[in-house]
Amino acid sequence: MVQQLFACFNRGTSSSERKKTADSAMEEHRRAGPVVVELFSSQGCGTSTEAEDITTRLGHEEIVDVPMLVLAFHVDYWDYRDWNDPFRSSAWTVRQKAYVESMRLDTLYTP
Repeated sequence: MVQQLFACFNRGTSSSERKKTADSAMEEHRRAGPVVVELFSSQGCGTSTEAEDITTRLGHEEIVDVPMLVLAFHVDYWDYRDWNDPFRSSAWTVRQKAYVESMRLDTLYTP
């Protein structure tokens, strides 16, 4: 594990060793099952479109060759900006607030 961590920062291993470590980690992820990615988004947020494009690519394994389950939750706190996101739900905002509290983050945000 430590070797994989240092490989992320290009320390502690040679280039060929980093490739082997990365390949090994990818194979381990494939065996372990899909990775779950949750995106909190809103059509009223200017950067959410770009983030949704990236998560779509993740879901189609275009970025990494690991099975992913990508979930997008459209929050409702951007609706004050003269646009009501038709996919919004206050339940998704509550879900995001629970993450903020449990991880002791400073604020809610979308991408």
